[in-house]
Parts: sequence; C-alpha cells; structure tokens
Amino acid sequence: MVITLTIDDSVREAGIAAAASAHNASQPVTDPPTAPLTPEQYMQAMVDGAADSYVAMHRVGIVSSGEYVLRFTAAENAAIGVAAQADPIIANSLARVRSLGEVQLYSNEMVQGMSYLVAQGLLTQARADEILAY
Repeated sequence: MVITLTIDDSVREAGIAAAASAHNASQPVTDPPTAPLTPEQYMQAMVDGAADSYVAMHRVGIVSSGEYVLRFTAAENAAIGVAAQADPIIANSLARVRSLGEVQLYSNEMVQGMSYLVAQGLLTQARADEILAY
C-alpha cells in the first residue's frame, strides 16, 4: 500500500515561516541585535547544515594532500612550482597543501586558490573544475 501526502504550497510556506519564527525567537539577544532570518534564509541554513553534515559523515570531497597533488599533471605541477618562486600567494598555497593531511575540495580556500591559478593562466577553468570534482 502506498500513501501519498500532498501539502498545499501555502501550507508549506506557512510551516516554513513558523519554523523560521520559532528559530528567531530562540536566538539569544545580542547588542547590536542580530537580524532575524527570513523564511528563505532559514530554509537555506537548514539545507546547508544538512549538506555539511552529510559531507562530514561520508567524507565526500575530502582527499589526502598526496591525492590532491596527483590530480595535477606533471606539466601543471612544474608550471605551478616555477610560478611559486615569483608569486608569494602561490608559494603560500603550495605550503598549505603540503602541510595539510587532507584537502577539502569544496572549501573556499581550495576554490579560491584554483581561481587564482586560472587568473594567472596556469590552468583553464575547465581543468580547475576537473581537479576539484568529487
């Protein structure tokens, strides 16, 4: 037997608004006051929290530093190494990757670092996307 429950959009929206309101009411009073979340912001926070929990639980998008380096071709690694000698941002990024035991491919640090390599002409955006794919 299959039971299907259909919830009207207005009922769903009212429920989300009520949940956001309850969340806002449960927050501590701060000085200056923190702006309350809109229902849309509340739902996005819930979705983000669920995604973060899933990633942490299943270790999605996390590779060892060695595995991360192996995602680059020998030519890419060589070009980045040469560029690091003249560019402190690239040199610092390489040092960070080497010091980490693992790399979170989806992290802002990795995405911004990859964007910098693209901006410096060391990788194409398509190649950067391929390296960060999980």
